[in-house]
Amino acid sequence: MRALVRALRRFALREEAGSVSVEAVVIMPLLLWWYVASFVFFDGFKQYSMNVKAAYTVGDMLSRQTDAINDAYLEGMSDIFDYLTQQRNDSWLRVTQIYWQGSRDRYRIDWSYGTDGHNDARLTNGDLDDIAERLPTLVNGERIILVESFTTYAPTFNVGLEAELLFSNFVVTSPRYAPQLAKN
Repeated sequence: MRALVRALRRFALREEAGSVSVEAVVIMPLLLWWYVASFVFFDGFKQYSMNVKAAYTVGDMLSRQTDAINDAYLEGMSDIFDYLTQQRNDSWLRVTQIYWQGSRDRYRIDWSYGTDGHNDARLTNGDLDDIAERLPTLVNGERIILVESFTTYAPTFNVGLEAELLFSNFVVTSPRYAPQLAKN
């Protein structure tokens, strides 16, 4: 019994003066990484949110158009998108007008355009099968405007994310004041 009491006294009187500084050295890199990672994740979500809002804005602007548009008008929409998102990296838009062909029970494309030199990435009628489940139900001859935005995001600090992420948005809008959006 005496040996047990002696062992407990030695344990209770043990010197622990340096334990706080050792704990700080061990935990500080983790806290620093967490702080920087929180900044990067917040910035990424902010950029993605701005991209979504800007894509809806471009879609709404196009849906209110009553005059025929051309390629220069769509390139201007891309400039507006870049301004609204305060873009630091590459971005581009793909605008497509789609209609429902009731006699053949399928979606068809009136026209498609990719901005900023991405015109080779236009949607084709063959591509519609891949996105058909994302499109709304339409009546025969009804048209919709599909605005897709593509933006690269490079995190400010390397916290384990990819070097560049691609943010893409898919926005469907119906023309408001005309049955379709005419393009020259």
